[in-house]
Amino acid sequence: MYPHNYLKALLLPIIFTLTACGESVTFSPEIGDEKRYWAYAHTTRDVATNPETVMLSESLLHYKVEQTGDALSLHITPEHLQFSTGHSGFSSVDSSKRNPQIQKIFSAGFDVSLNSESGELTDFTARNKDQWESFVKRGGQILMNSLQSTINAPGFIQSIPVKAGSEVQLTDFKGVPVTLTVQSVSEKTVFATMSSKGTEASSVEQNVLGKQLFGQIEINRSTGWLEKMLLVMNIPVEVYGKTKMTQFAFAMHPEDESVGTFAEIFYNTYYDEEQHWFDIVPLSKGQPTNEMLTAEDVLPYPRGMLLEEEAGFRLSYPTDVAKQQQIGRIAFRDVRGYIDGQPTDVKFAAPLDQQFIDEGMNVSAHIQPLGWQIERELNDLETVAAFVDYYNVSETRYNVPWTGGKTQTFQLGEITLTATLVAGTQNEYRLEYTNTVNSRLALTVGGLQGQISFLSDPNLPSWLAPSSKQMLSFLGNSVLQQNAIAVKLFSAPTEVTFIVHSQSEVPSFTREVVFWDQAWFLSSAEMPPMGLVPSESYLFDAEDLATSSESESTFDFSHDLHIATESPHNAVVALPYVWENVCQFSIDNTPHVSGHPLVWKPQPKTSNDVAGGPTKIEDNTTAYQFTTPDGIRRYFYDMEVTTRLSCEGTPSWEEMALAPSPFPWLIDVSKVVDFDPQQSVKQFISGYRIYNKHGEPLSPIDRYGKALTAGDSLLLEALFDGTYIKMSGKISRIEHFSVEGEPLERVFVTMFPPLAKG
Repeated sequence: MYPHNYLKALLLPIIFTLTACGESVTFSPEIGDEKRYWAYAHTTRDVATNPETVMLSESLLHYKVEQTGDALSLHITPEHLQFSTGHSGFSSVDSSKRNPQIQKIFSAGFDVSLNSESGELTDFTARNKDQWESFVKRGGQILMNSLQSTINAPGFIQSIPVKAGSEVQLTDFKGVPVTLTVQSVSEKTVFATMSSKGTEASSVEQNVLGKQLFGQIEINRSTGWLEKMLLVMNIPVEVYGKTKMTQFAFAMHPEDESVGTFAEIFYNTYYDEEQHWFDIVPLSKGQPTNEMLTAEDVLPYPRGMLLEEEAGFRLSYPTDVAKQQQIGRIAFRDVRGYIDGQPTDVKFAAPLDQQFIDEGMNVSAHIQPLGWQIERELNDLETVAAFVDYYNVSETRYNVPWTGGKTQTFQLGEITLTATLVAGTQNEYRLEYTNTVNSRLALTVGGLQGQISFLSDPNLPSWLAPSSKQMLSFLGNSVLQQNAIAVKLFSAPTEVTFIVHSQSEVPSFTREVVFWDQAWFLSSAEMPPMGLVPSESYLFDAEDLATSSESESTFDFSHDLHIATESPHNAVVALPYVWENVCQFSIDNTPHVSGHPLVWKPQPKTSNDVAGGPTKIEDNTTAYQFTTPDGIRRYFYDMEVTTRLSCEGTPSWEEMALAPSPFPWLIDVSKVVDFDPQQSVKQFISGYRIYNKHGEPLSPIDRYGKALTAGDSLLLEALFDGTYIKMSGKISRIEHFSVEGEPLERVFVTMFPPLAKG
C-alpha cells in the first residue's frame, strides 16, 4: 500500500502550484524555472473510530519547468526521501532502510504534463522507465487508478483577487466543493485559507463519510508560485470491505525552511484539546531594559563542536551570554561539509525547530544530511561550516485601562487584541489576537488576579485529528492563525499590562563558524569551552564539583562548627575550603581506642552515603568525621572531647592582573607567581576564585568537558598541553587566596551521651 500513498504525498503539491494561476496572481513560469520544496505527509487510517498512523513521509522535491504553452511539463526529482509505514520504512541516506527499486525510480525523477487551461493531468511517467513499468505491474490497475485520481486536477483557479476577504468558489476541488478565502495580502505574499463546505461540522461525530478539506496557503504575489502550504483532507477509503475515513495531512515549506525529521511536525508535542486552568503569575515590576546583545556576546568564537547523532549531526556553539538573559533568534544556514579541507557534495538541512539554547547558554542545531547513497562521505566527514545569523528581540509593555463587562479592543503595536465577556458569566473573558510575522504576544499578563487558560485555534475544523491540529498549530503562519486566551478574574482590574516581543526583520549580525569533532574539540586547549558538559555515565555529588569561584563565604569563626548527623553518637564538623588552607584541628584530651588516638578525619564523601556521615553540607566545604585513624569506627559513647581550632589568620582575596590572551578561558600556570605544580585539585579550588564577565563562577574542566572534582588528585594531571588550566568559560576576573590579620584560635567541646540502658 505504501508506494501509492507516498506518491499521493509527493505529487499533490503540483496541483497547488498550478492553482496560483490567475489574473491577479498569475502563475506564468518560463522554461528552466525551478524551485525546491520540503514536503511532509502523515496518513491516519480509520480516523473516526480507531485512528492509526499508517505512513509518515518527508522529501525534498526539485521542480523544473520543461515546457510551457498549451501543455505545462514539469520534471520533478526527489533529492531526499524517507518514509515510514509501521514497522518498515525507506531512507535515501540510510542503506539499512533502502529499497533498490524505489531508489532507482525516485532518484531519477518523474515527468509530468498538465493542460495549462484546466490543470488536468495528461501524462505522468518515471524517467527510469524499466523500473517504473515493473513497479506499475506490481501495483496493478488499482495502484494506477489510485495514482491517477490523486494527481488529476479537479479544478483550476483562474484568478485570485489580491484583496483581503475575497472568496473564490471551487465546485469540484479534489472532489470537494471548496471555498478559497483571501485572509491577508502583503507586498510579497497572498495568504489564504481553503475549506470545504460544512467544514465546521464534525463528520467524525456524525459518522458521515464524505470528503472534507481544510488548508492554508501562501502564494508569491509576483510569480504565482506556491510559497507554503498546509492541507488536511478526509477521504473515505475501503479497507477489507469496509469504508473507513482516512485523513491525509500535508505540509510544504521552502527549501531553506525545513522543519525537522518527517515525524517532527506531527509529534513535536502532544496536541491537548482539553481546557486547563492555571493561576495567573504576577508580572515582575519595572520596565524591560531591552539591552541589545552584541556579536561579541552571541557569536564570540569562530569555532564550535560537531556531534554525530542517529538522524544526522548536532552543531553546538558556546555563547558569552549571561544565564537568564533575554536572547533573540539564532538561525543556522548554508551548512557545508569538508573532507581534507575540501567541500563535499553532501547537502545539509538545518531544521528551524531543531535549534535551541541550553541551560549553559550554548546554542545547538540539529542538521540533516540529504541525498542518495552518501554513507561514505558522511563517514569521512571531518568538519562542518555554517553561517549563524542572530536576530535581535525587544520587549514592549503596554499598560491599558480595563473596563469590565463589555468588549474592549487594544492596539498593541502590530497586534490587535479583543477582550470579550463570555456570555452567561460575570468574570470570564476571552482574549483573541493574531500575531504578526515579527511580533508575538507574551503569554504573561500583568494586573490580573485569577486563572488563565490557553485555548486552541477556534477556526480549526473539529473533524481534524490531533496530529493534523498539531501540524497546523506548529507550522501555521501567524498571519492565518487566531490565538485565544481565557481568563477568570477574582477581582476587577483597572489597568492591565500586555507584553509584546518583536524580532528584527533581518539578521542583526552574522558569523561563519567551523565545527570540529567533539572529542578533539573538548580535548583541545585552543577550542572554547562549552561550559560543563553533562554525562549520564558520570555520576557525582553536587558538593564534589570543583566550583572554585563561589561568592564570599559567610563562615563565622565563632559559631558552632558541628553539622547534623543521623545519630548523637557520631560527630562531624565542617570548614569551608578557604579556611582549610589556614586552619588545623588538634584534640586536647585525646581519647584512645585500641591504643590509637581518635582524630577529626576529612570525609571523602560529603554526603550521608557512609553510616555516621553528615546529612547535609554546604558547597565548597569539607566535612571532618570524628573517627579512628582508619576511619572504620564512627560511633562513640559517654565521651567528652575538647578540640582546638587554630588558624594563621583570616582568609581574604586579592584580584590578580589578567594578561591579554587569544584564549581567555586558559590559565597559563607558568606565568602564575608562586604556582605549585604539585598542588591538588582541591587546593587549587580553595586558592582561587574565577569569574566570567557576568560575575558567574567558573570551574576547571577536563579533556571531556566535565568539571574537575575537588579531590586530592594532582592538578598537574589535568593540565592541557602540560601548561594550561582550562576553565568552563571566558575568564574576566581571578582572585587569589591570601591571609590577613592576627592568628585565631578557639576551643569547642563535643559530647557523646552514654548508651541508653534497657
